[in-house]
Amino acid sequence: MALKSGDKPADLQGVLETLSTKMGWVLLVLGFMHFFNLFIFSKMRQRVLLQNALPEEIGLRLLKLPTAPRELPGTFFIRNVNSIPAWRHFLVE
Repeated sequence: MALKSGDKPADLQGVLETLSTKMGWVLLVLGFMHFFNLFIFSKMRQRVLLQNALPEEIGLRLLKLPTAPRELPGTFFIRNVNSIPAWRHFLVE
């Protein structure tokens, strides 16, 4: 419907020119759609691949280094009584 032309071609040369113009537009539109789909799928794939990566693996860096938390009244009595090594980063000793 969008490929209707205003004039009907009078000779063989006009028919071939009209046909090549219409086919050219169709190929350009299909090519654009193809590359747009490839772009979208590549972004989706990158997101899945980087989902479980560490910040250092994907080139990110911290804006500032983490510091030990401050002692608050509600956390005053929380201590690592079982000496769990993984808790050392989170508790003030």
